[in-house]
Amino acid sequence: ASSIKHPNPTHRSSLDLASPFVDPLLRIPLPNAPALVSITITYVSLLLLYDRPRGSLPLRDALSIAQSQVPNAGLGLFVNRNLPSGTVLGTYPGVLRRQDDFYEVKCRQYPKAVYYSWRLNDSGCVLDPTDSKGEIQSYCYGGSGVISERVFSSILRFCAKPTDLTRINEPPVGYGGCNVIAREENNGVRVGRNVEVGEELFMDYGLNYDRSGYGQ
Repeated sequence: ASSIKHPNPTHRSSLDLASPFVDPLLRIPLPNAPALVSITITYVSLLLLYDRPRGSLPLRDALSIAQSQVPNAGLGLFVNRNLPSGTVLGTYPGVLRRQDDFYEVKCRQYPKAVYYSWRLNDSGCVLDPTDSKGEIQSYCYGGSGVISERVFSSILRFCAKPTDLTRINEPPVGYGGCNVIAREENNGVRVGRNVEVGEELFMDYGLNYDRSGYGQ
């Protein structure tokens, strides 16, 4: 009876690791398990430090998003119950980004992103609550690139912040002015007077706010 000789698993053919036909990446030694864990922890820590979404909304159950009463303004934010003057609604959501990067890169590609941003004048940064295409979703997940955005929308999904406060519009002439006040030093948003159930919230976004696309 003939026998079949099994190839030696340690035998190298002419297409060995030194061959020019082998992908050079295969010759790069992979990090061992402890090193890989350390690299992963460091990467996630940096994401949480720089690319995490900010913001809070403790009274979300008191708010609802619906079609704005302002013509052509899209969605607006309304109250579901009476709120007394001074009630804190939360802090404005978004990922902290450098102003020059945000305006010169993202807003050039996706101009609508600028209408939802919150400029922090003293720090040279903005809060950007929009997604990778400059659109507002129900939650701001965080991230500043394809990979980090995928990490935040999956593994770090628990970090997501609701974006309800971005739906507050500016009041047009004749709508009774603003009923919400913002504090620039901590991005806080609170009710400036007593508001009644069903009332839409309005806020003045300041002199530097770009209103060129308002109502479009």
